[in-house]
Amino acid sequence: MRTWAFLLVLPLVACVSRGKSAPGETGAKEPVTTEAEGQEASPSVRFAFEGLQELKERHLLTAARRELDAYSKKKRRLADAADAAYSMELYCRDEGYAHAKVGFAVEPEGLVFTVEEGPLVRLGPVRLEGVAQVPYEELEPLVAFESGGFKAPVFREAEVRGAAGEIESAYLLRGYLRVNVARPVVTFSEDRAEARVLVRIEEGPQYIVERVEFEGIAHVPDDGATGEPYHVRVPAQLAGKIRRFLLDRGHQRLRVSGSAVVDHERARAVVRIQATPGPVVRLRSLAFEGRERTRENFLRERIPIEVGDIVAQHLLDRGLDNLFSSGLFQLVRPRLAPAGDAEADLSIELKELLARTVDFEVGYGSYEQARAAVRYRDRNLFGLARTLEVEARVSLKSYATKVLFKDPFVLGDKNTLEIGVGYLAREEPSFDLEAIDFDLIVSRDFDGPYDARFGYRMRFEDADDAPPDEQAGFIRTAGLFLAVRRDTRDSLVLPTAGSLVRLGVLWSSPTLGADLEFLELDFRATRHVRLSDRAVLAVGTRLRTREILNNDANLPIQERLFLGGESSVRSFGESELGPFDANRDPLGGLTALEAHIELRVRTWRDLHVAGFLDAGNIAVDAFSFDGPPGYAVGLGFRYYLPVGPIRLDFGYNPGRLFAADQAWALHLAFGFSF
Repeated sequence: MRTWAFLLVLPLVACVSRGKSAPGETGAKEPVTTEAEGQEASPSVRFAFEGLQELKERHLLTAARRELDAYSKKKRRLADAADAAYSMELYCRDEGYAHAKVGFAVEPEGLVFTVEEGPLVRLGPVRLEGVAQVPYEELEPLVAFESGGFKAPVFREAEVRGAAGEIESAYLLRGYLRVNVARPVVTFSEDRAEARVLVRIEEGPQYIVERVEFEGIAHVPDDGATGEPYHVRVPAQLAGKIRRFLLDRGHQRLRVSGSAVVDHERARAVVRIQATPGPVVRLRSLAFEGRERTRENFLRERIPIEVGDIVAQHLLDRGLDNLFSSGLFQLVRPRLAPAGDAEADLSIELKELLARTVDFEVGYGSYEQARAAVRYRDRNLFGLARTLEVEARVSLKSYATKVLFKDPFVLGDKNTLEIGVGYLAREEPSFDLEAIDFDLIVSRDFDGPYDARFGYRMRFEDADDAPPDEQAGFIRTAGLFLAVRRDTRDSLVLPTAGSLVRLGVLWSSPTLGADLEFLELDFRATRHVRLSDRAVLAVGTRLRTREILNNDANLPIQERLFLGGESSVRSFGESELGPFDANRDPLGGLTALEAHIELRVRTWRDLHVAGFLDAGNIAVDAFSFDGPPGYAVGLGFRYYLPVGPIRLDFGYNPGRLFAADQAWALHLAFGFSF
C-alpha cells in the first residue's frame, strides 16, 4: 500500500517543488512549503531556490533540515536562516563544488536561497614536501582517494585535511614525536575545475626506545621494543604483552602498568614496566550454566583445561573460541572466581541459539517454472553440534530429496566430514532422468579465502525417452574428486567486489565402482569491480570438459554437457545451445565453454538495471573448442533481497539458433546467473 500511495502522491509533490528552470523559461516553480511542527496556529513557511544548476533542491533541504525547522518554529530568526545557508554550502562543497556560495533573502512568506555552484572540482596532483626519512611509497596511499570510476576523484577539502591527519599519525607511530604536518595548501587551475594540493611536512628527529626496565618480574620474554621507534602507545603495548605473558603462565591475579621517561634532547626513551604477578592459579572446578540441549561431555571436550591444571589464559581463550566456533551459542561468558590462595572456580554462562529450523522456499525458473522447497535442519543433533539436513524440492519439471549429515569435529580442527544421500527425477529437454547419488566428502577451510573439498561420489542414473540412436538407460558413475576454491567476494549473495576462482577434478573409474571411465575438469572464475556507488561490473568464465579414458566412442547423453538457459547463455532456453538432431533435441557434447560480462546499475532503492553479453559453445570432443559459438545480448532487471536478487532477463541471439526456435528468450529466476 505504501508504494501505491507514494506513486499517487508523487505528482502532487512534483507540482509544488521548485527546481532548475529550463532554458527560455521566464517563470519560477512554486517554492517548497514547510509547516511548523507543534504550532497549530503557525503560518506555513516557504523556501525557494535560485541559481541551481546541477544540485537538487531536495538534497539541500535535507542538508539543512534541522536549521530550517528551527527557523519555522522559533519566530523566523535570522541566525537560523544563516545557519541553514551555511549547512547548504557545506553540502555543496562536500559534493565537489568547492567554490559554492549560498546566500539568502527574507521575504514575507519565507526565504529565498541563492546558490552559486561554480564548477565541479576534480582533485589534481597531491604533492608531499619535506619527506626525507620515511619512504615516500608508505605515505602515498594515504593521499590516494577513490575515484568512483574512470574520472579523477572529486575534490573534498575535508577528505584532504583528513589525509593530512593520517600522515601525521603515521609519523607519530614511527617515532617522530615532533613532526609538523601543515594544513594542506590548495591551489586551483585557471578554470577553477581542478584542485592541486601541497602538504608540507617537518619531520623532526625519530625517537627510539633506549631500553626497557622491569620491576617485580624475575624472568621476562624478549621485549621486542629496545631499539624500536618510540611513541606514546609503547608503554601500554609493552605492558599488555607482559600481562599476556604472565596470564599464559597462570598468574590470573596480576597487576601490570607501564610508563616512560623521555629525553627530548637525545630523542631517546626509557620504558618502565611495573608488575605484581601474584600466585599461579590452578582450576578447582568447571561448571556450565544455561545448557539446554548440548551435552556436558561435549562442552568439556572443547575446554583444554581440566581440574587441577594451571589456568593458562591461552588455553582458556582457545576453549572459549571452540565453544563460539561450534555455532551453537549466542553467548559464551566466563567467570573465574577465586577459591583460596592459588585456586579458582571457572563457570561459563551459555545461551544457546535456535538449532532446529524449518525453511520454506517458493520460486520460479524459466525452465522449471513454479518450484518450491522445504528444508529441516538440526545443527545440534544428539546435543553434539553435528548437523542433519533433510530437504525436499519440487517443480513442474522435477522433484528431489536429499539427506545430509555434517560432522565438523571427528576429523580435527577446520575439517568437516559430510555424508549425503539424494534422489532426483527431472525432465530434461532431450530425456527423462532418475538418479540416486551418494557422497562422502571431507572439506577443509584454510586460513584466508581458500578452501578445498575431497571425496568419493557414486551415482546411479537411468535415462528414458532419449533421442533415437542415443545411448541411454541405466549407468553407474563412481569416482574421486577434488575441488579447490579461492573466494574474495565481499558477499556470497550480493557481491560488489572481489573474485571467485574454482578448480575441480573428477575421476570416474570401474576400479571405484563405475560403469564409465572418464576424467572431468571444471574451471570457473568470476570477478566483480565496483565502478561507483551505483554501478558494478561483473565478468566470468567457465570451462568444463570430460576426457573418455577407455575405448568408448562417447558418453551416454545424461553424462554430456549442455549450455543455454537462465544461468548460462541467456538468449537460449534450457540446453538449446549446441549439437542437436533432426527433431531439434539437444545432444550435448564433451566440452562446454562460456563467458559472461554484465554491468549492474542501481536505479531506485534496491532495483537494478543490467546490460549483459553472454557467449558459449559446445564441442563434441574433450578439450576441443571447435564448436560454433552462440551469443546473447540482453537487458535485465534485478530487485535485491537480503537472500539474493529476483532477476528478469531478456536475451537476444544475433547468431545461430541451434535447437532454439526463436532468436530471443525471457528468463525469470532467482539469484545471479554467474
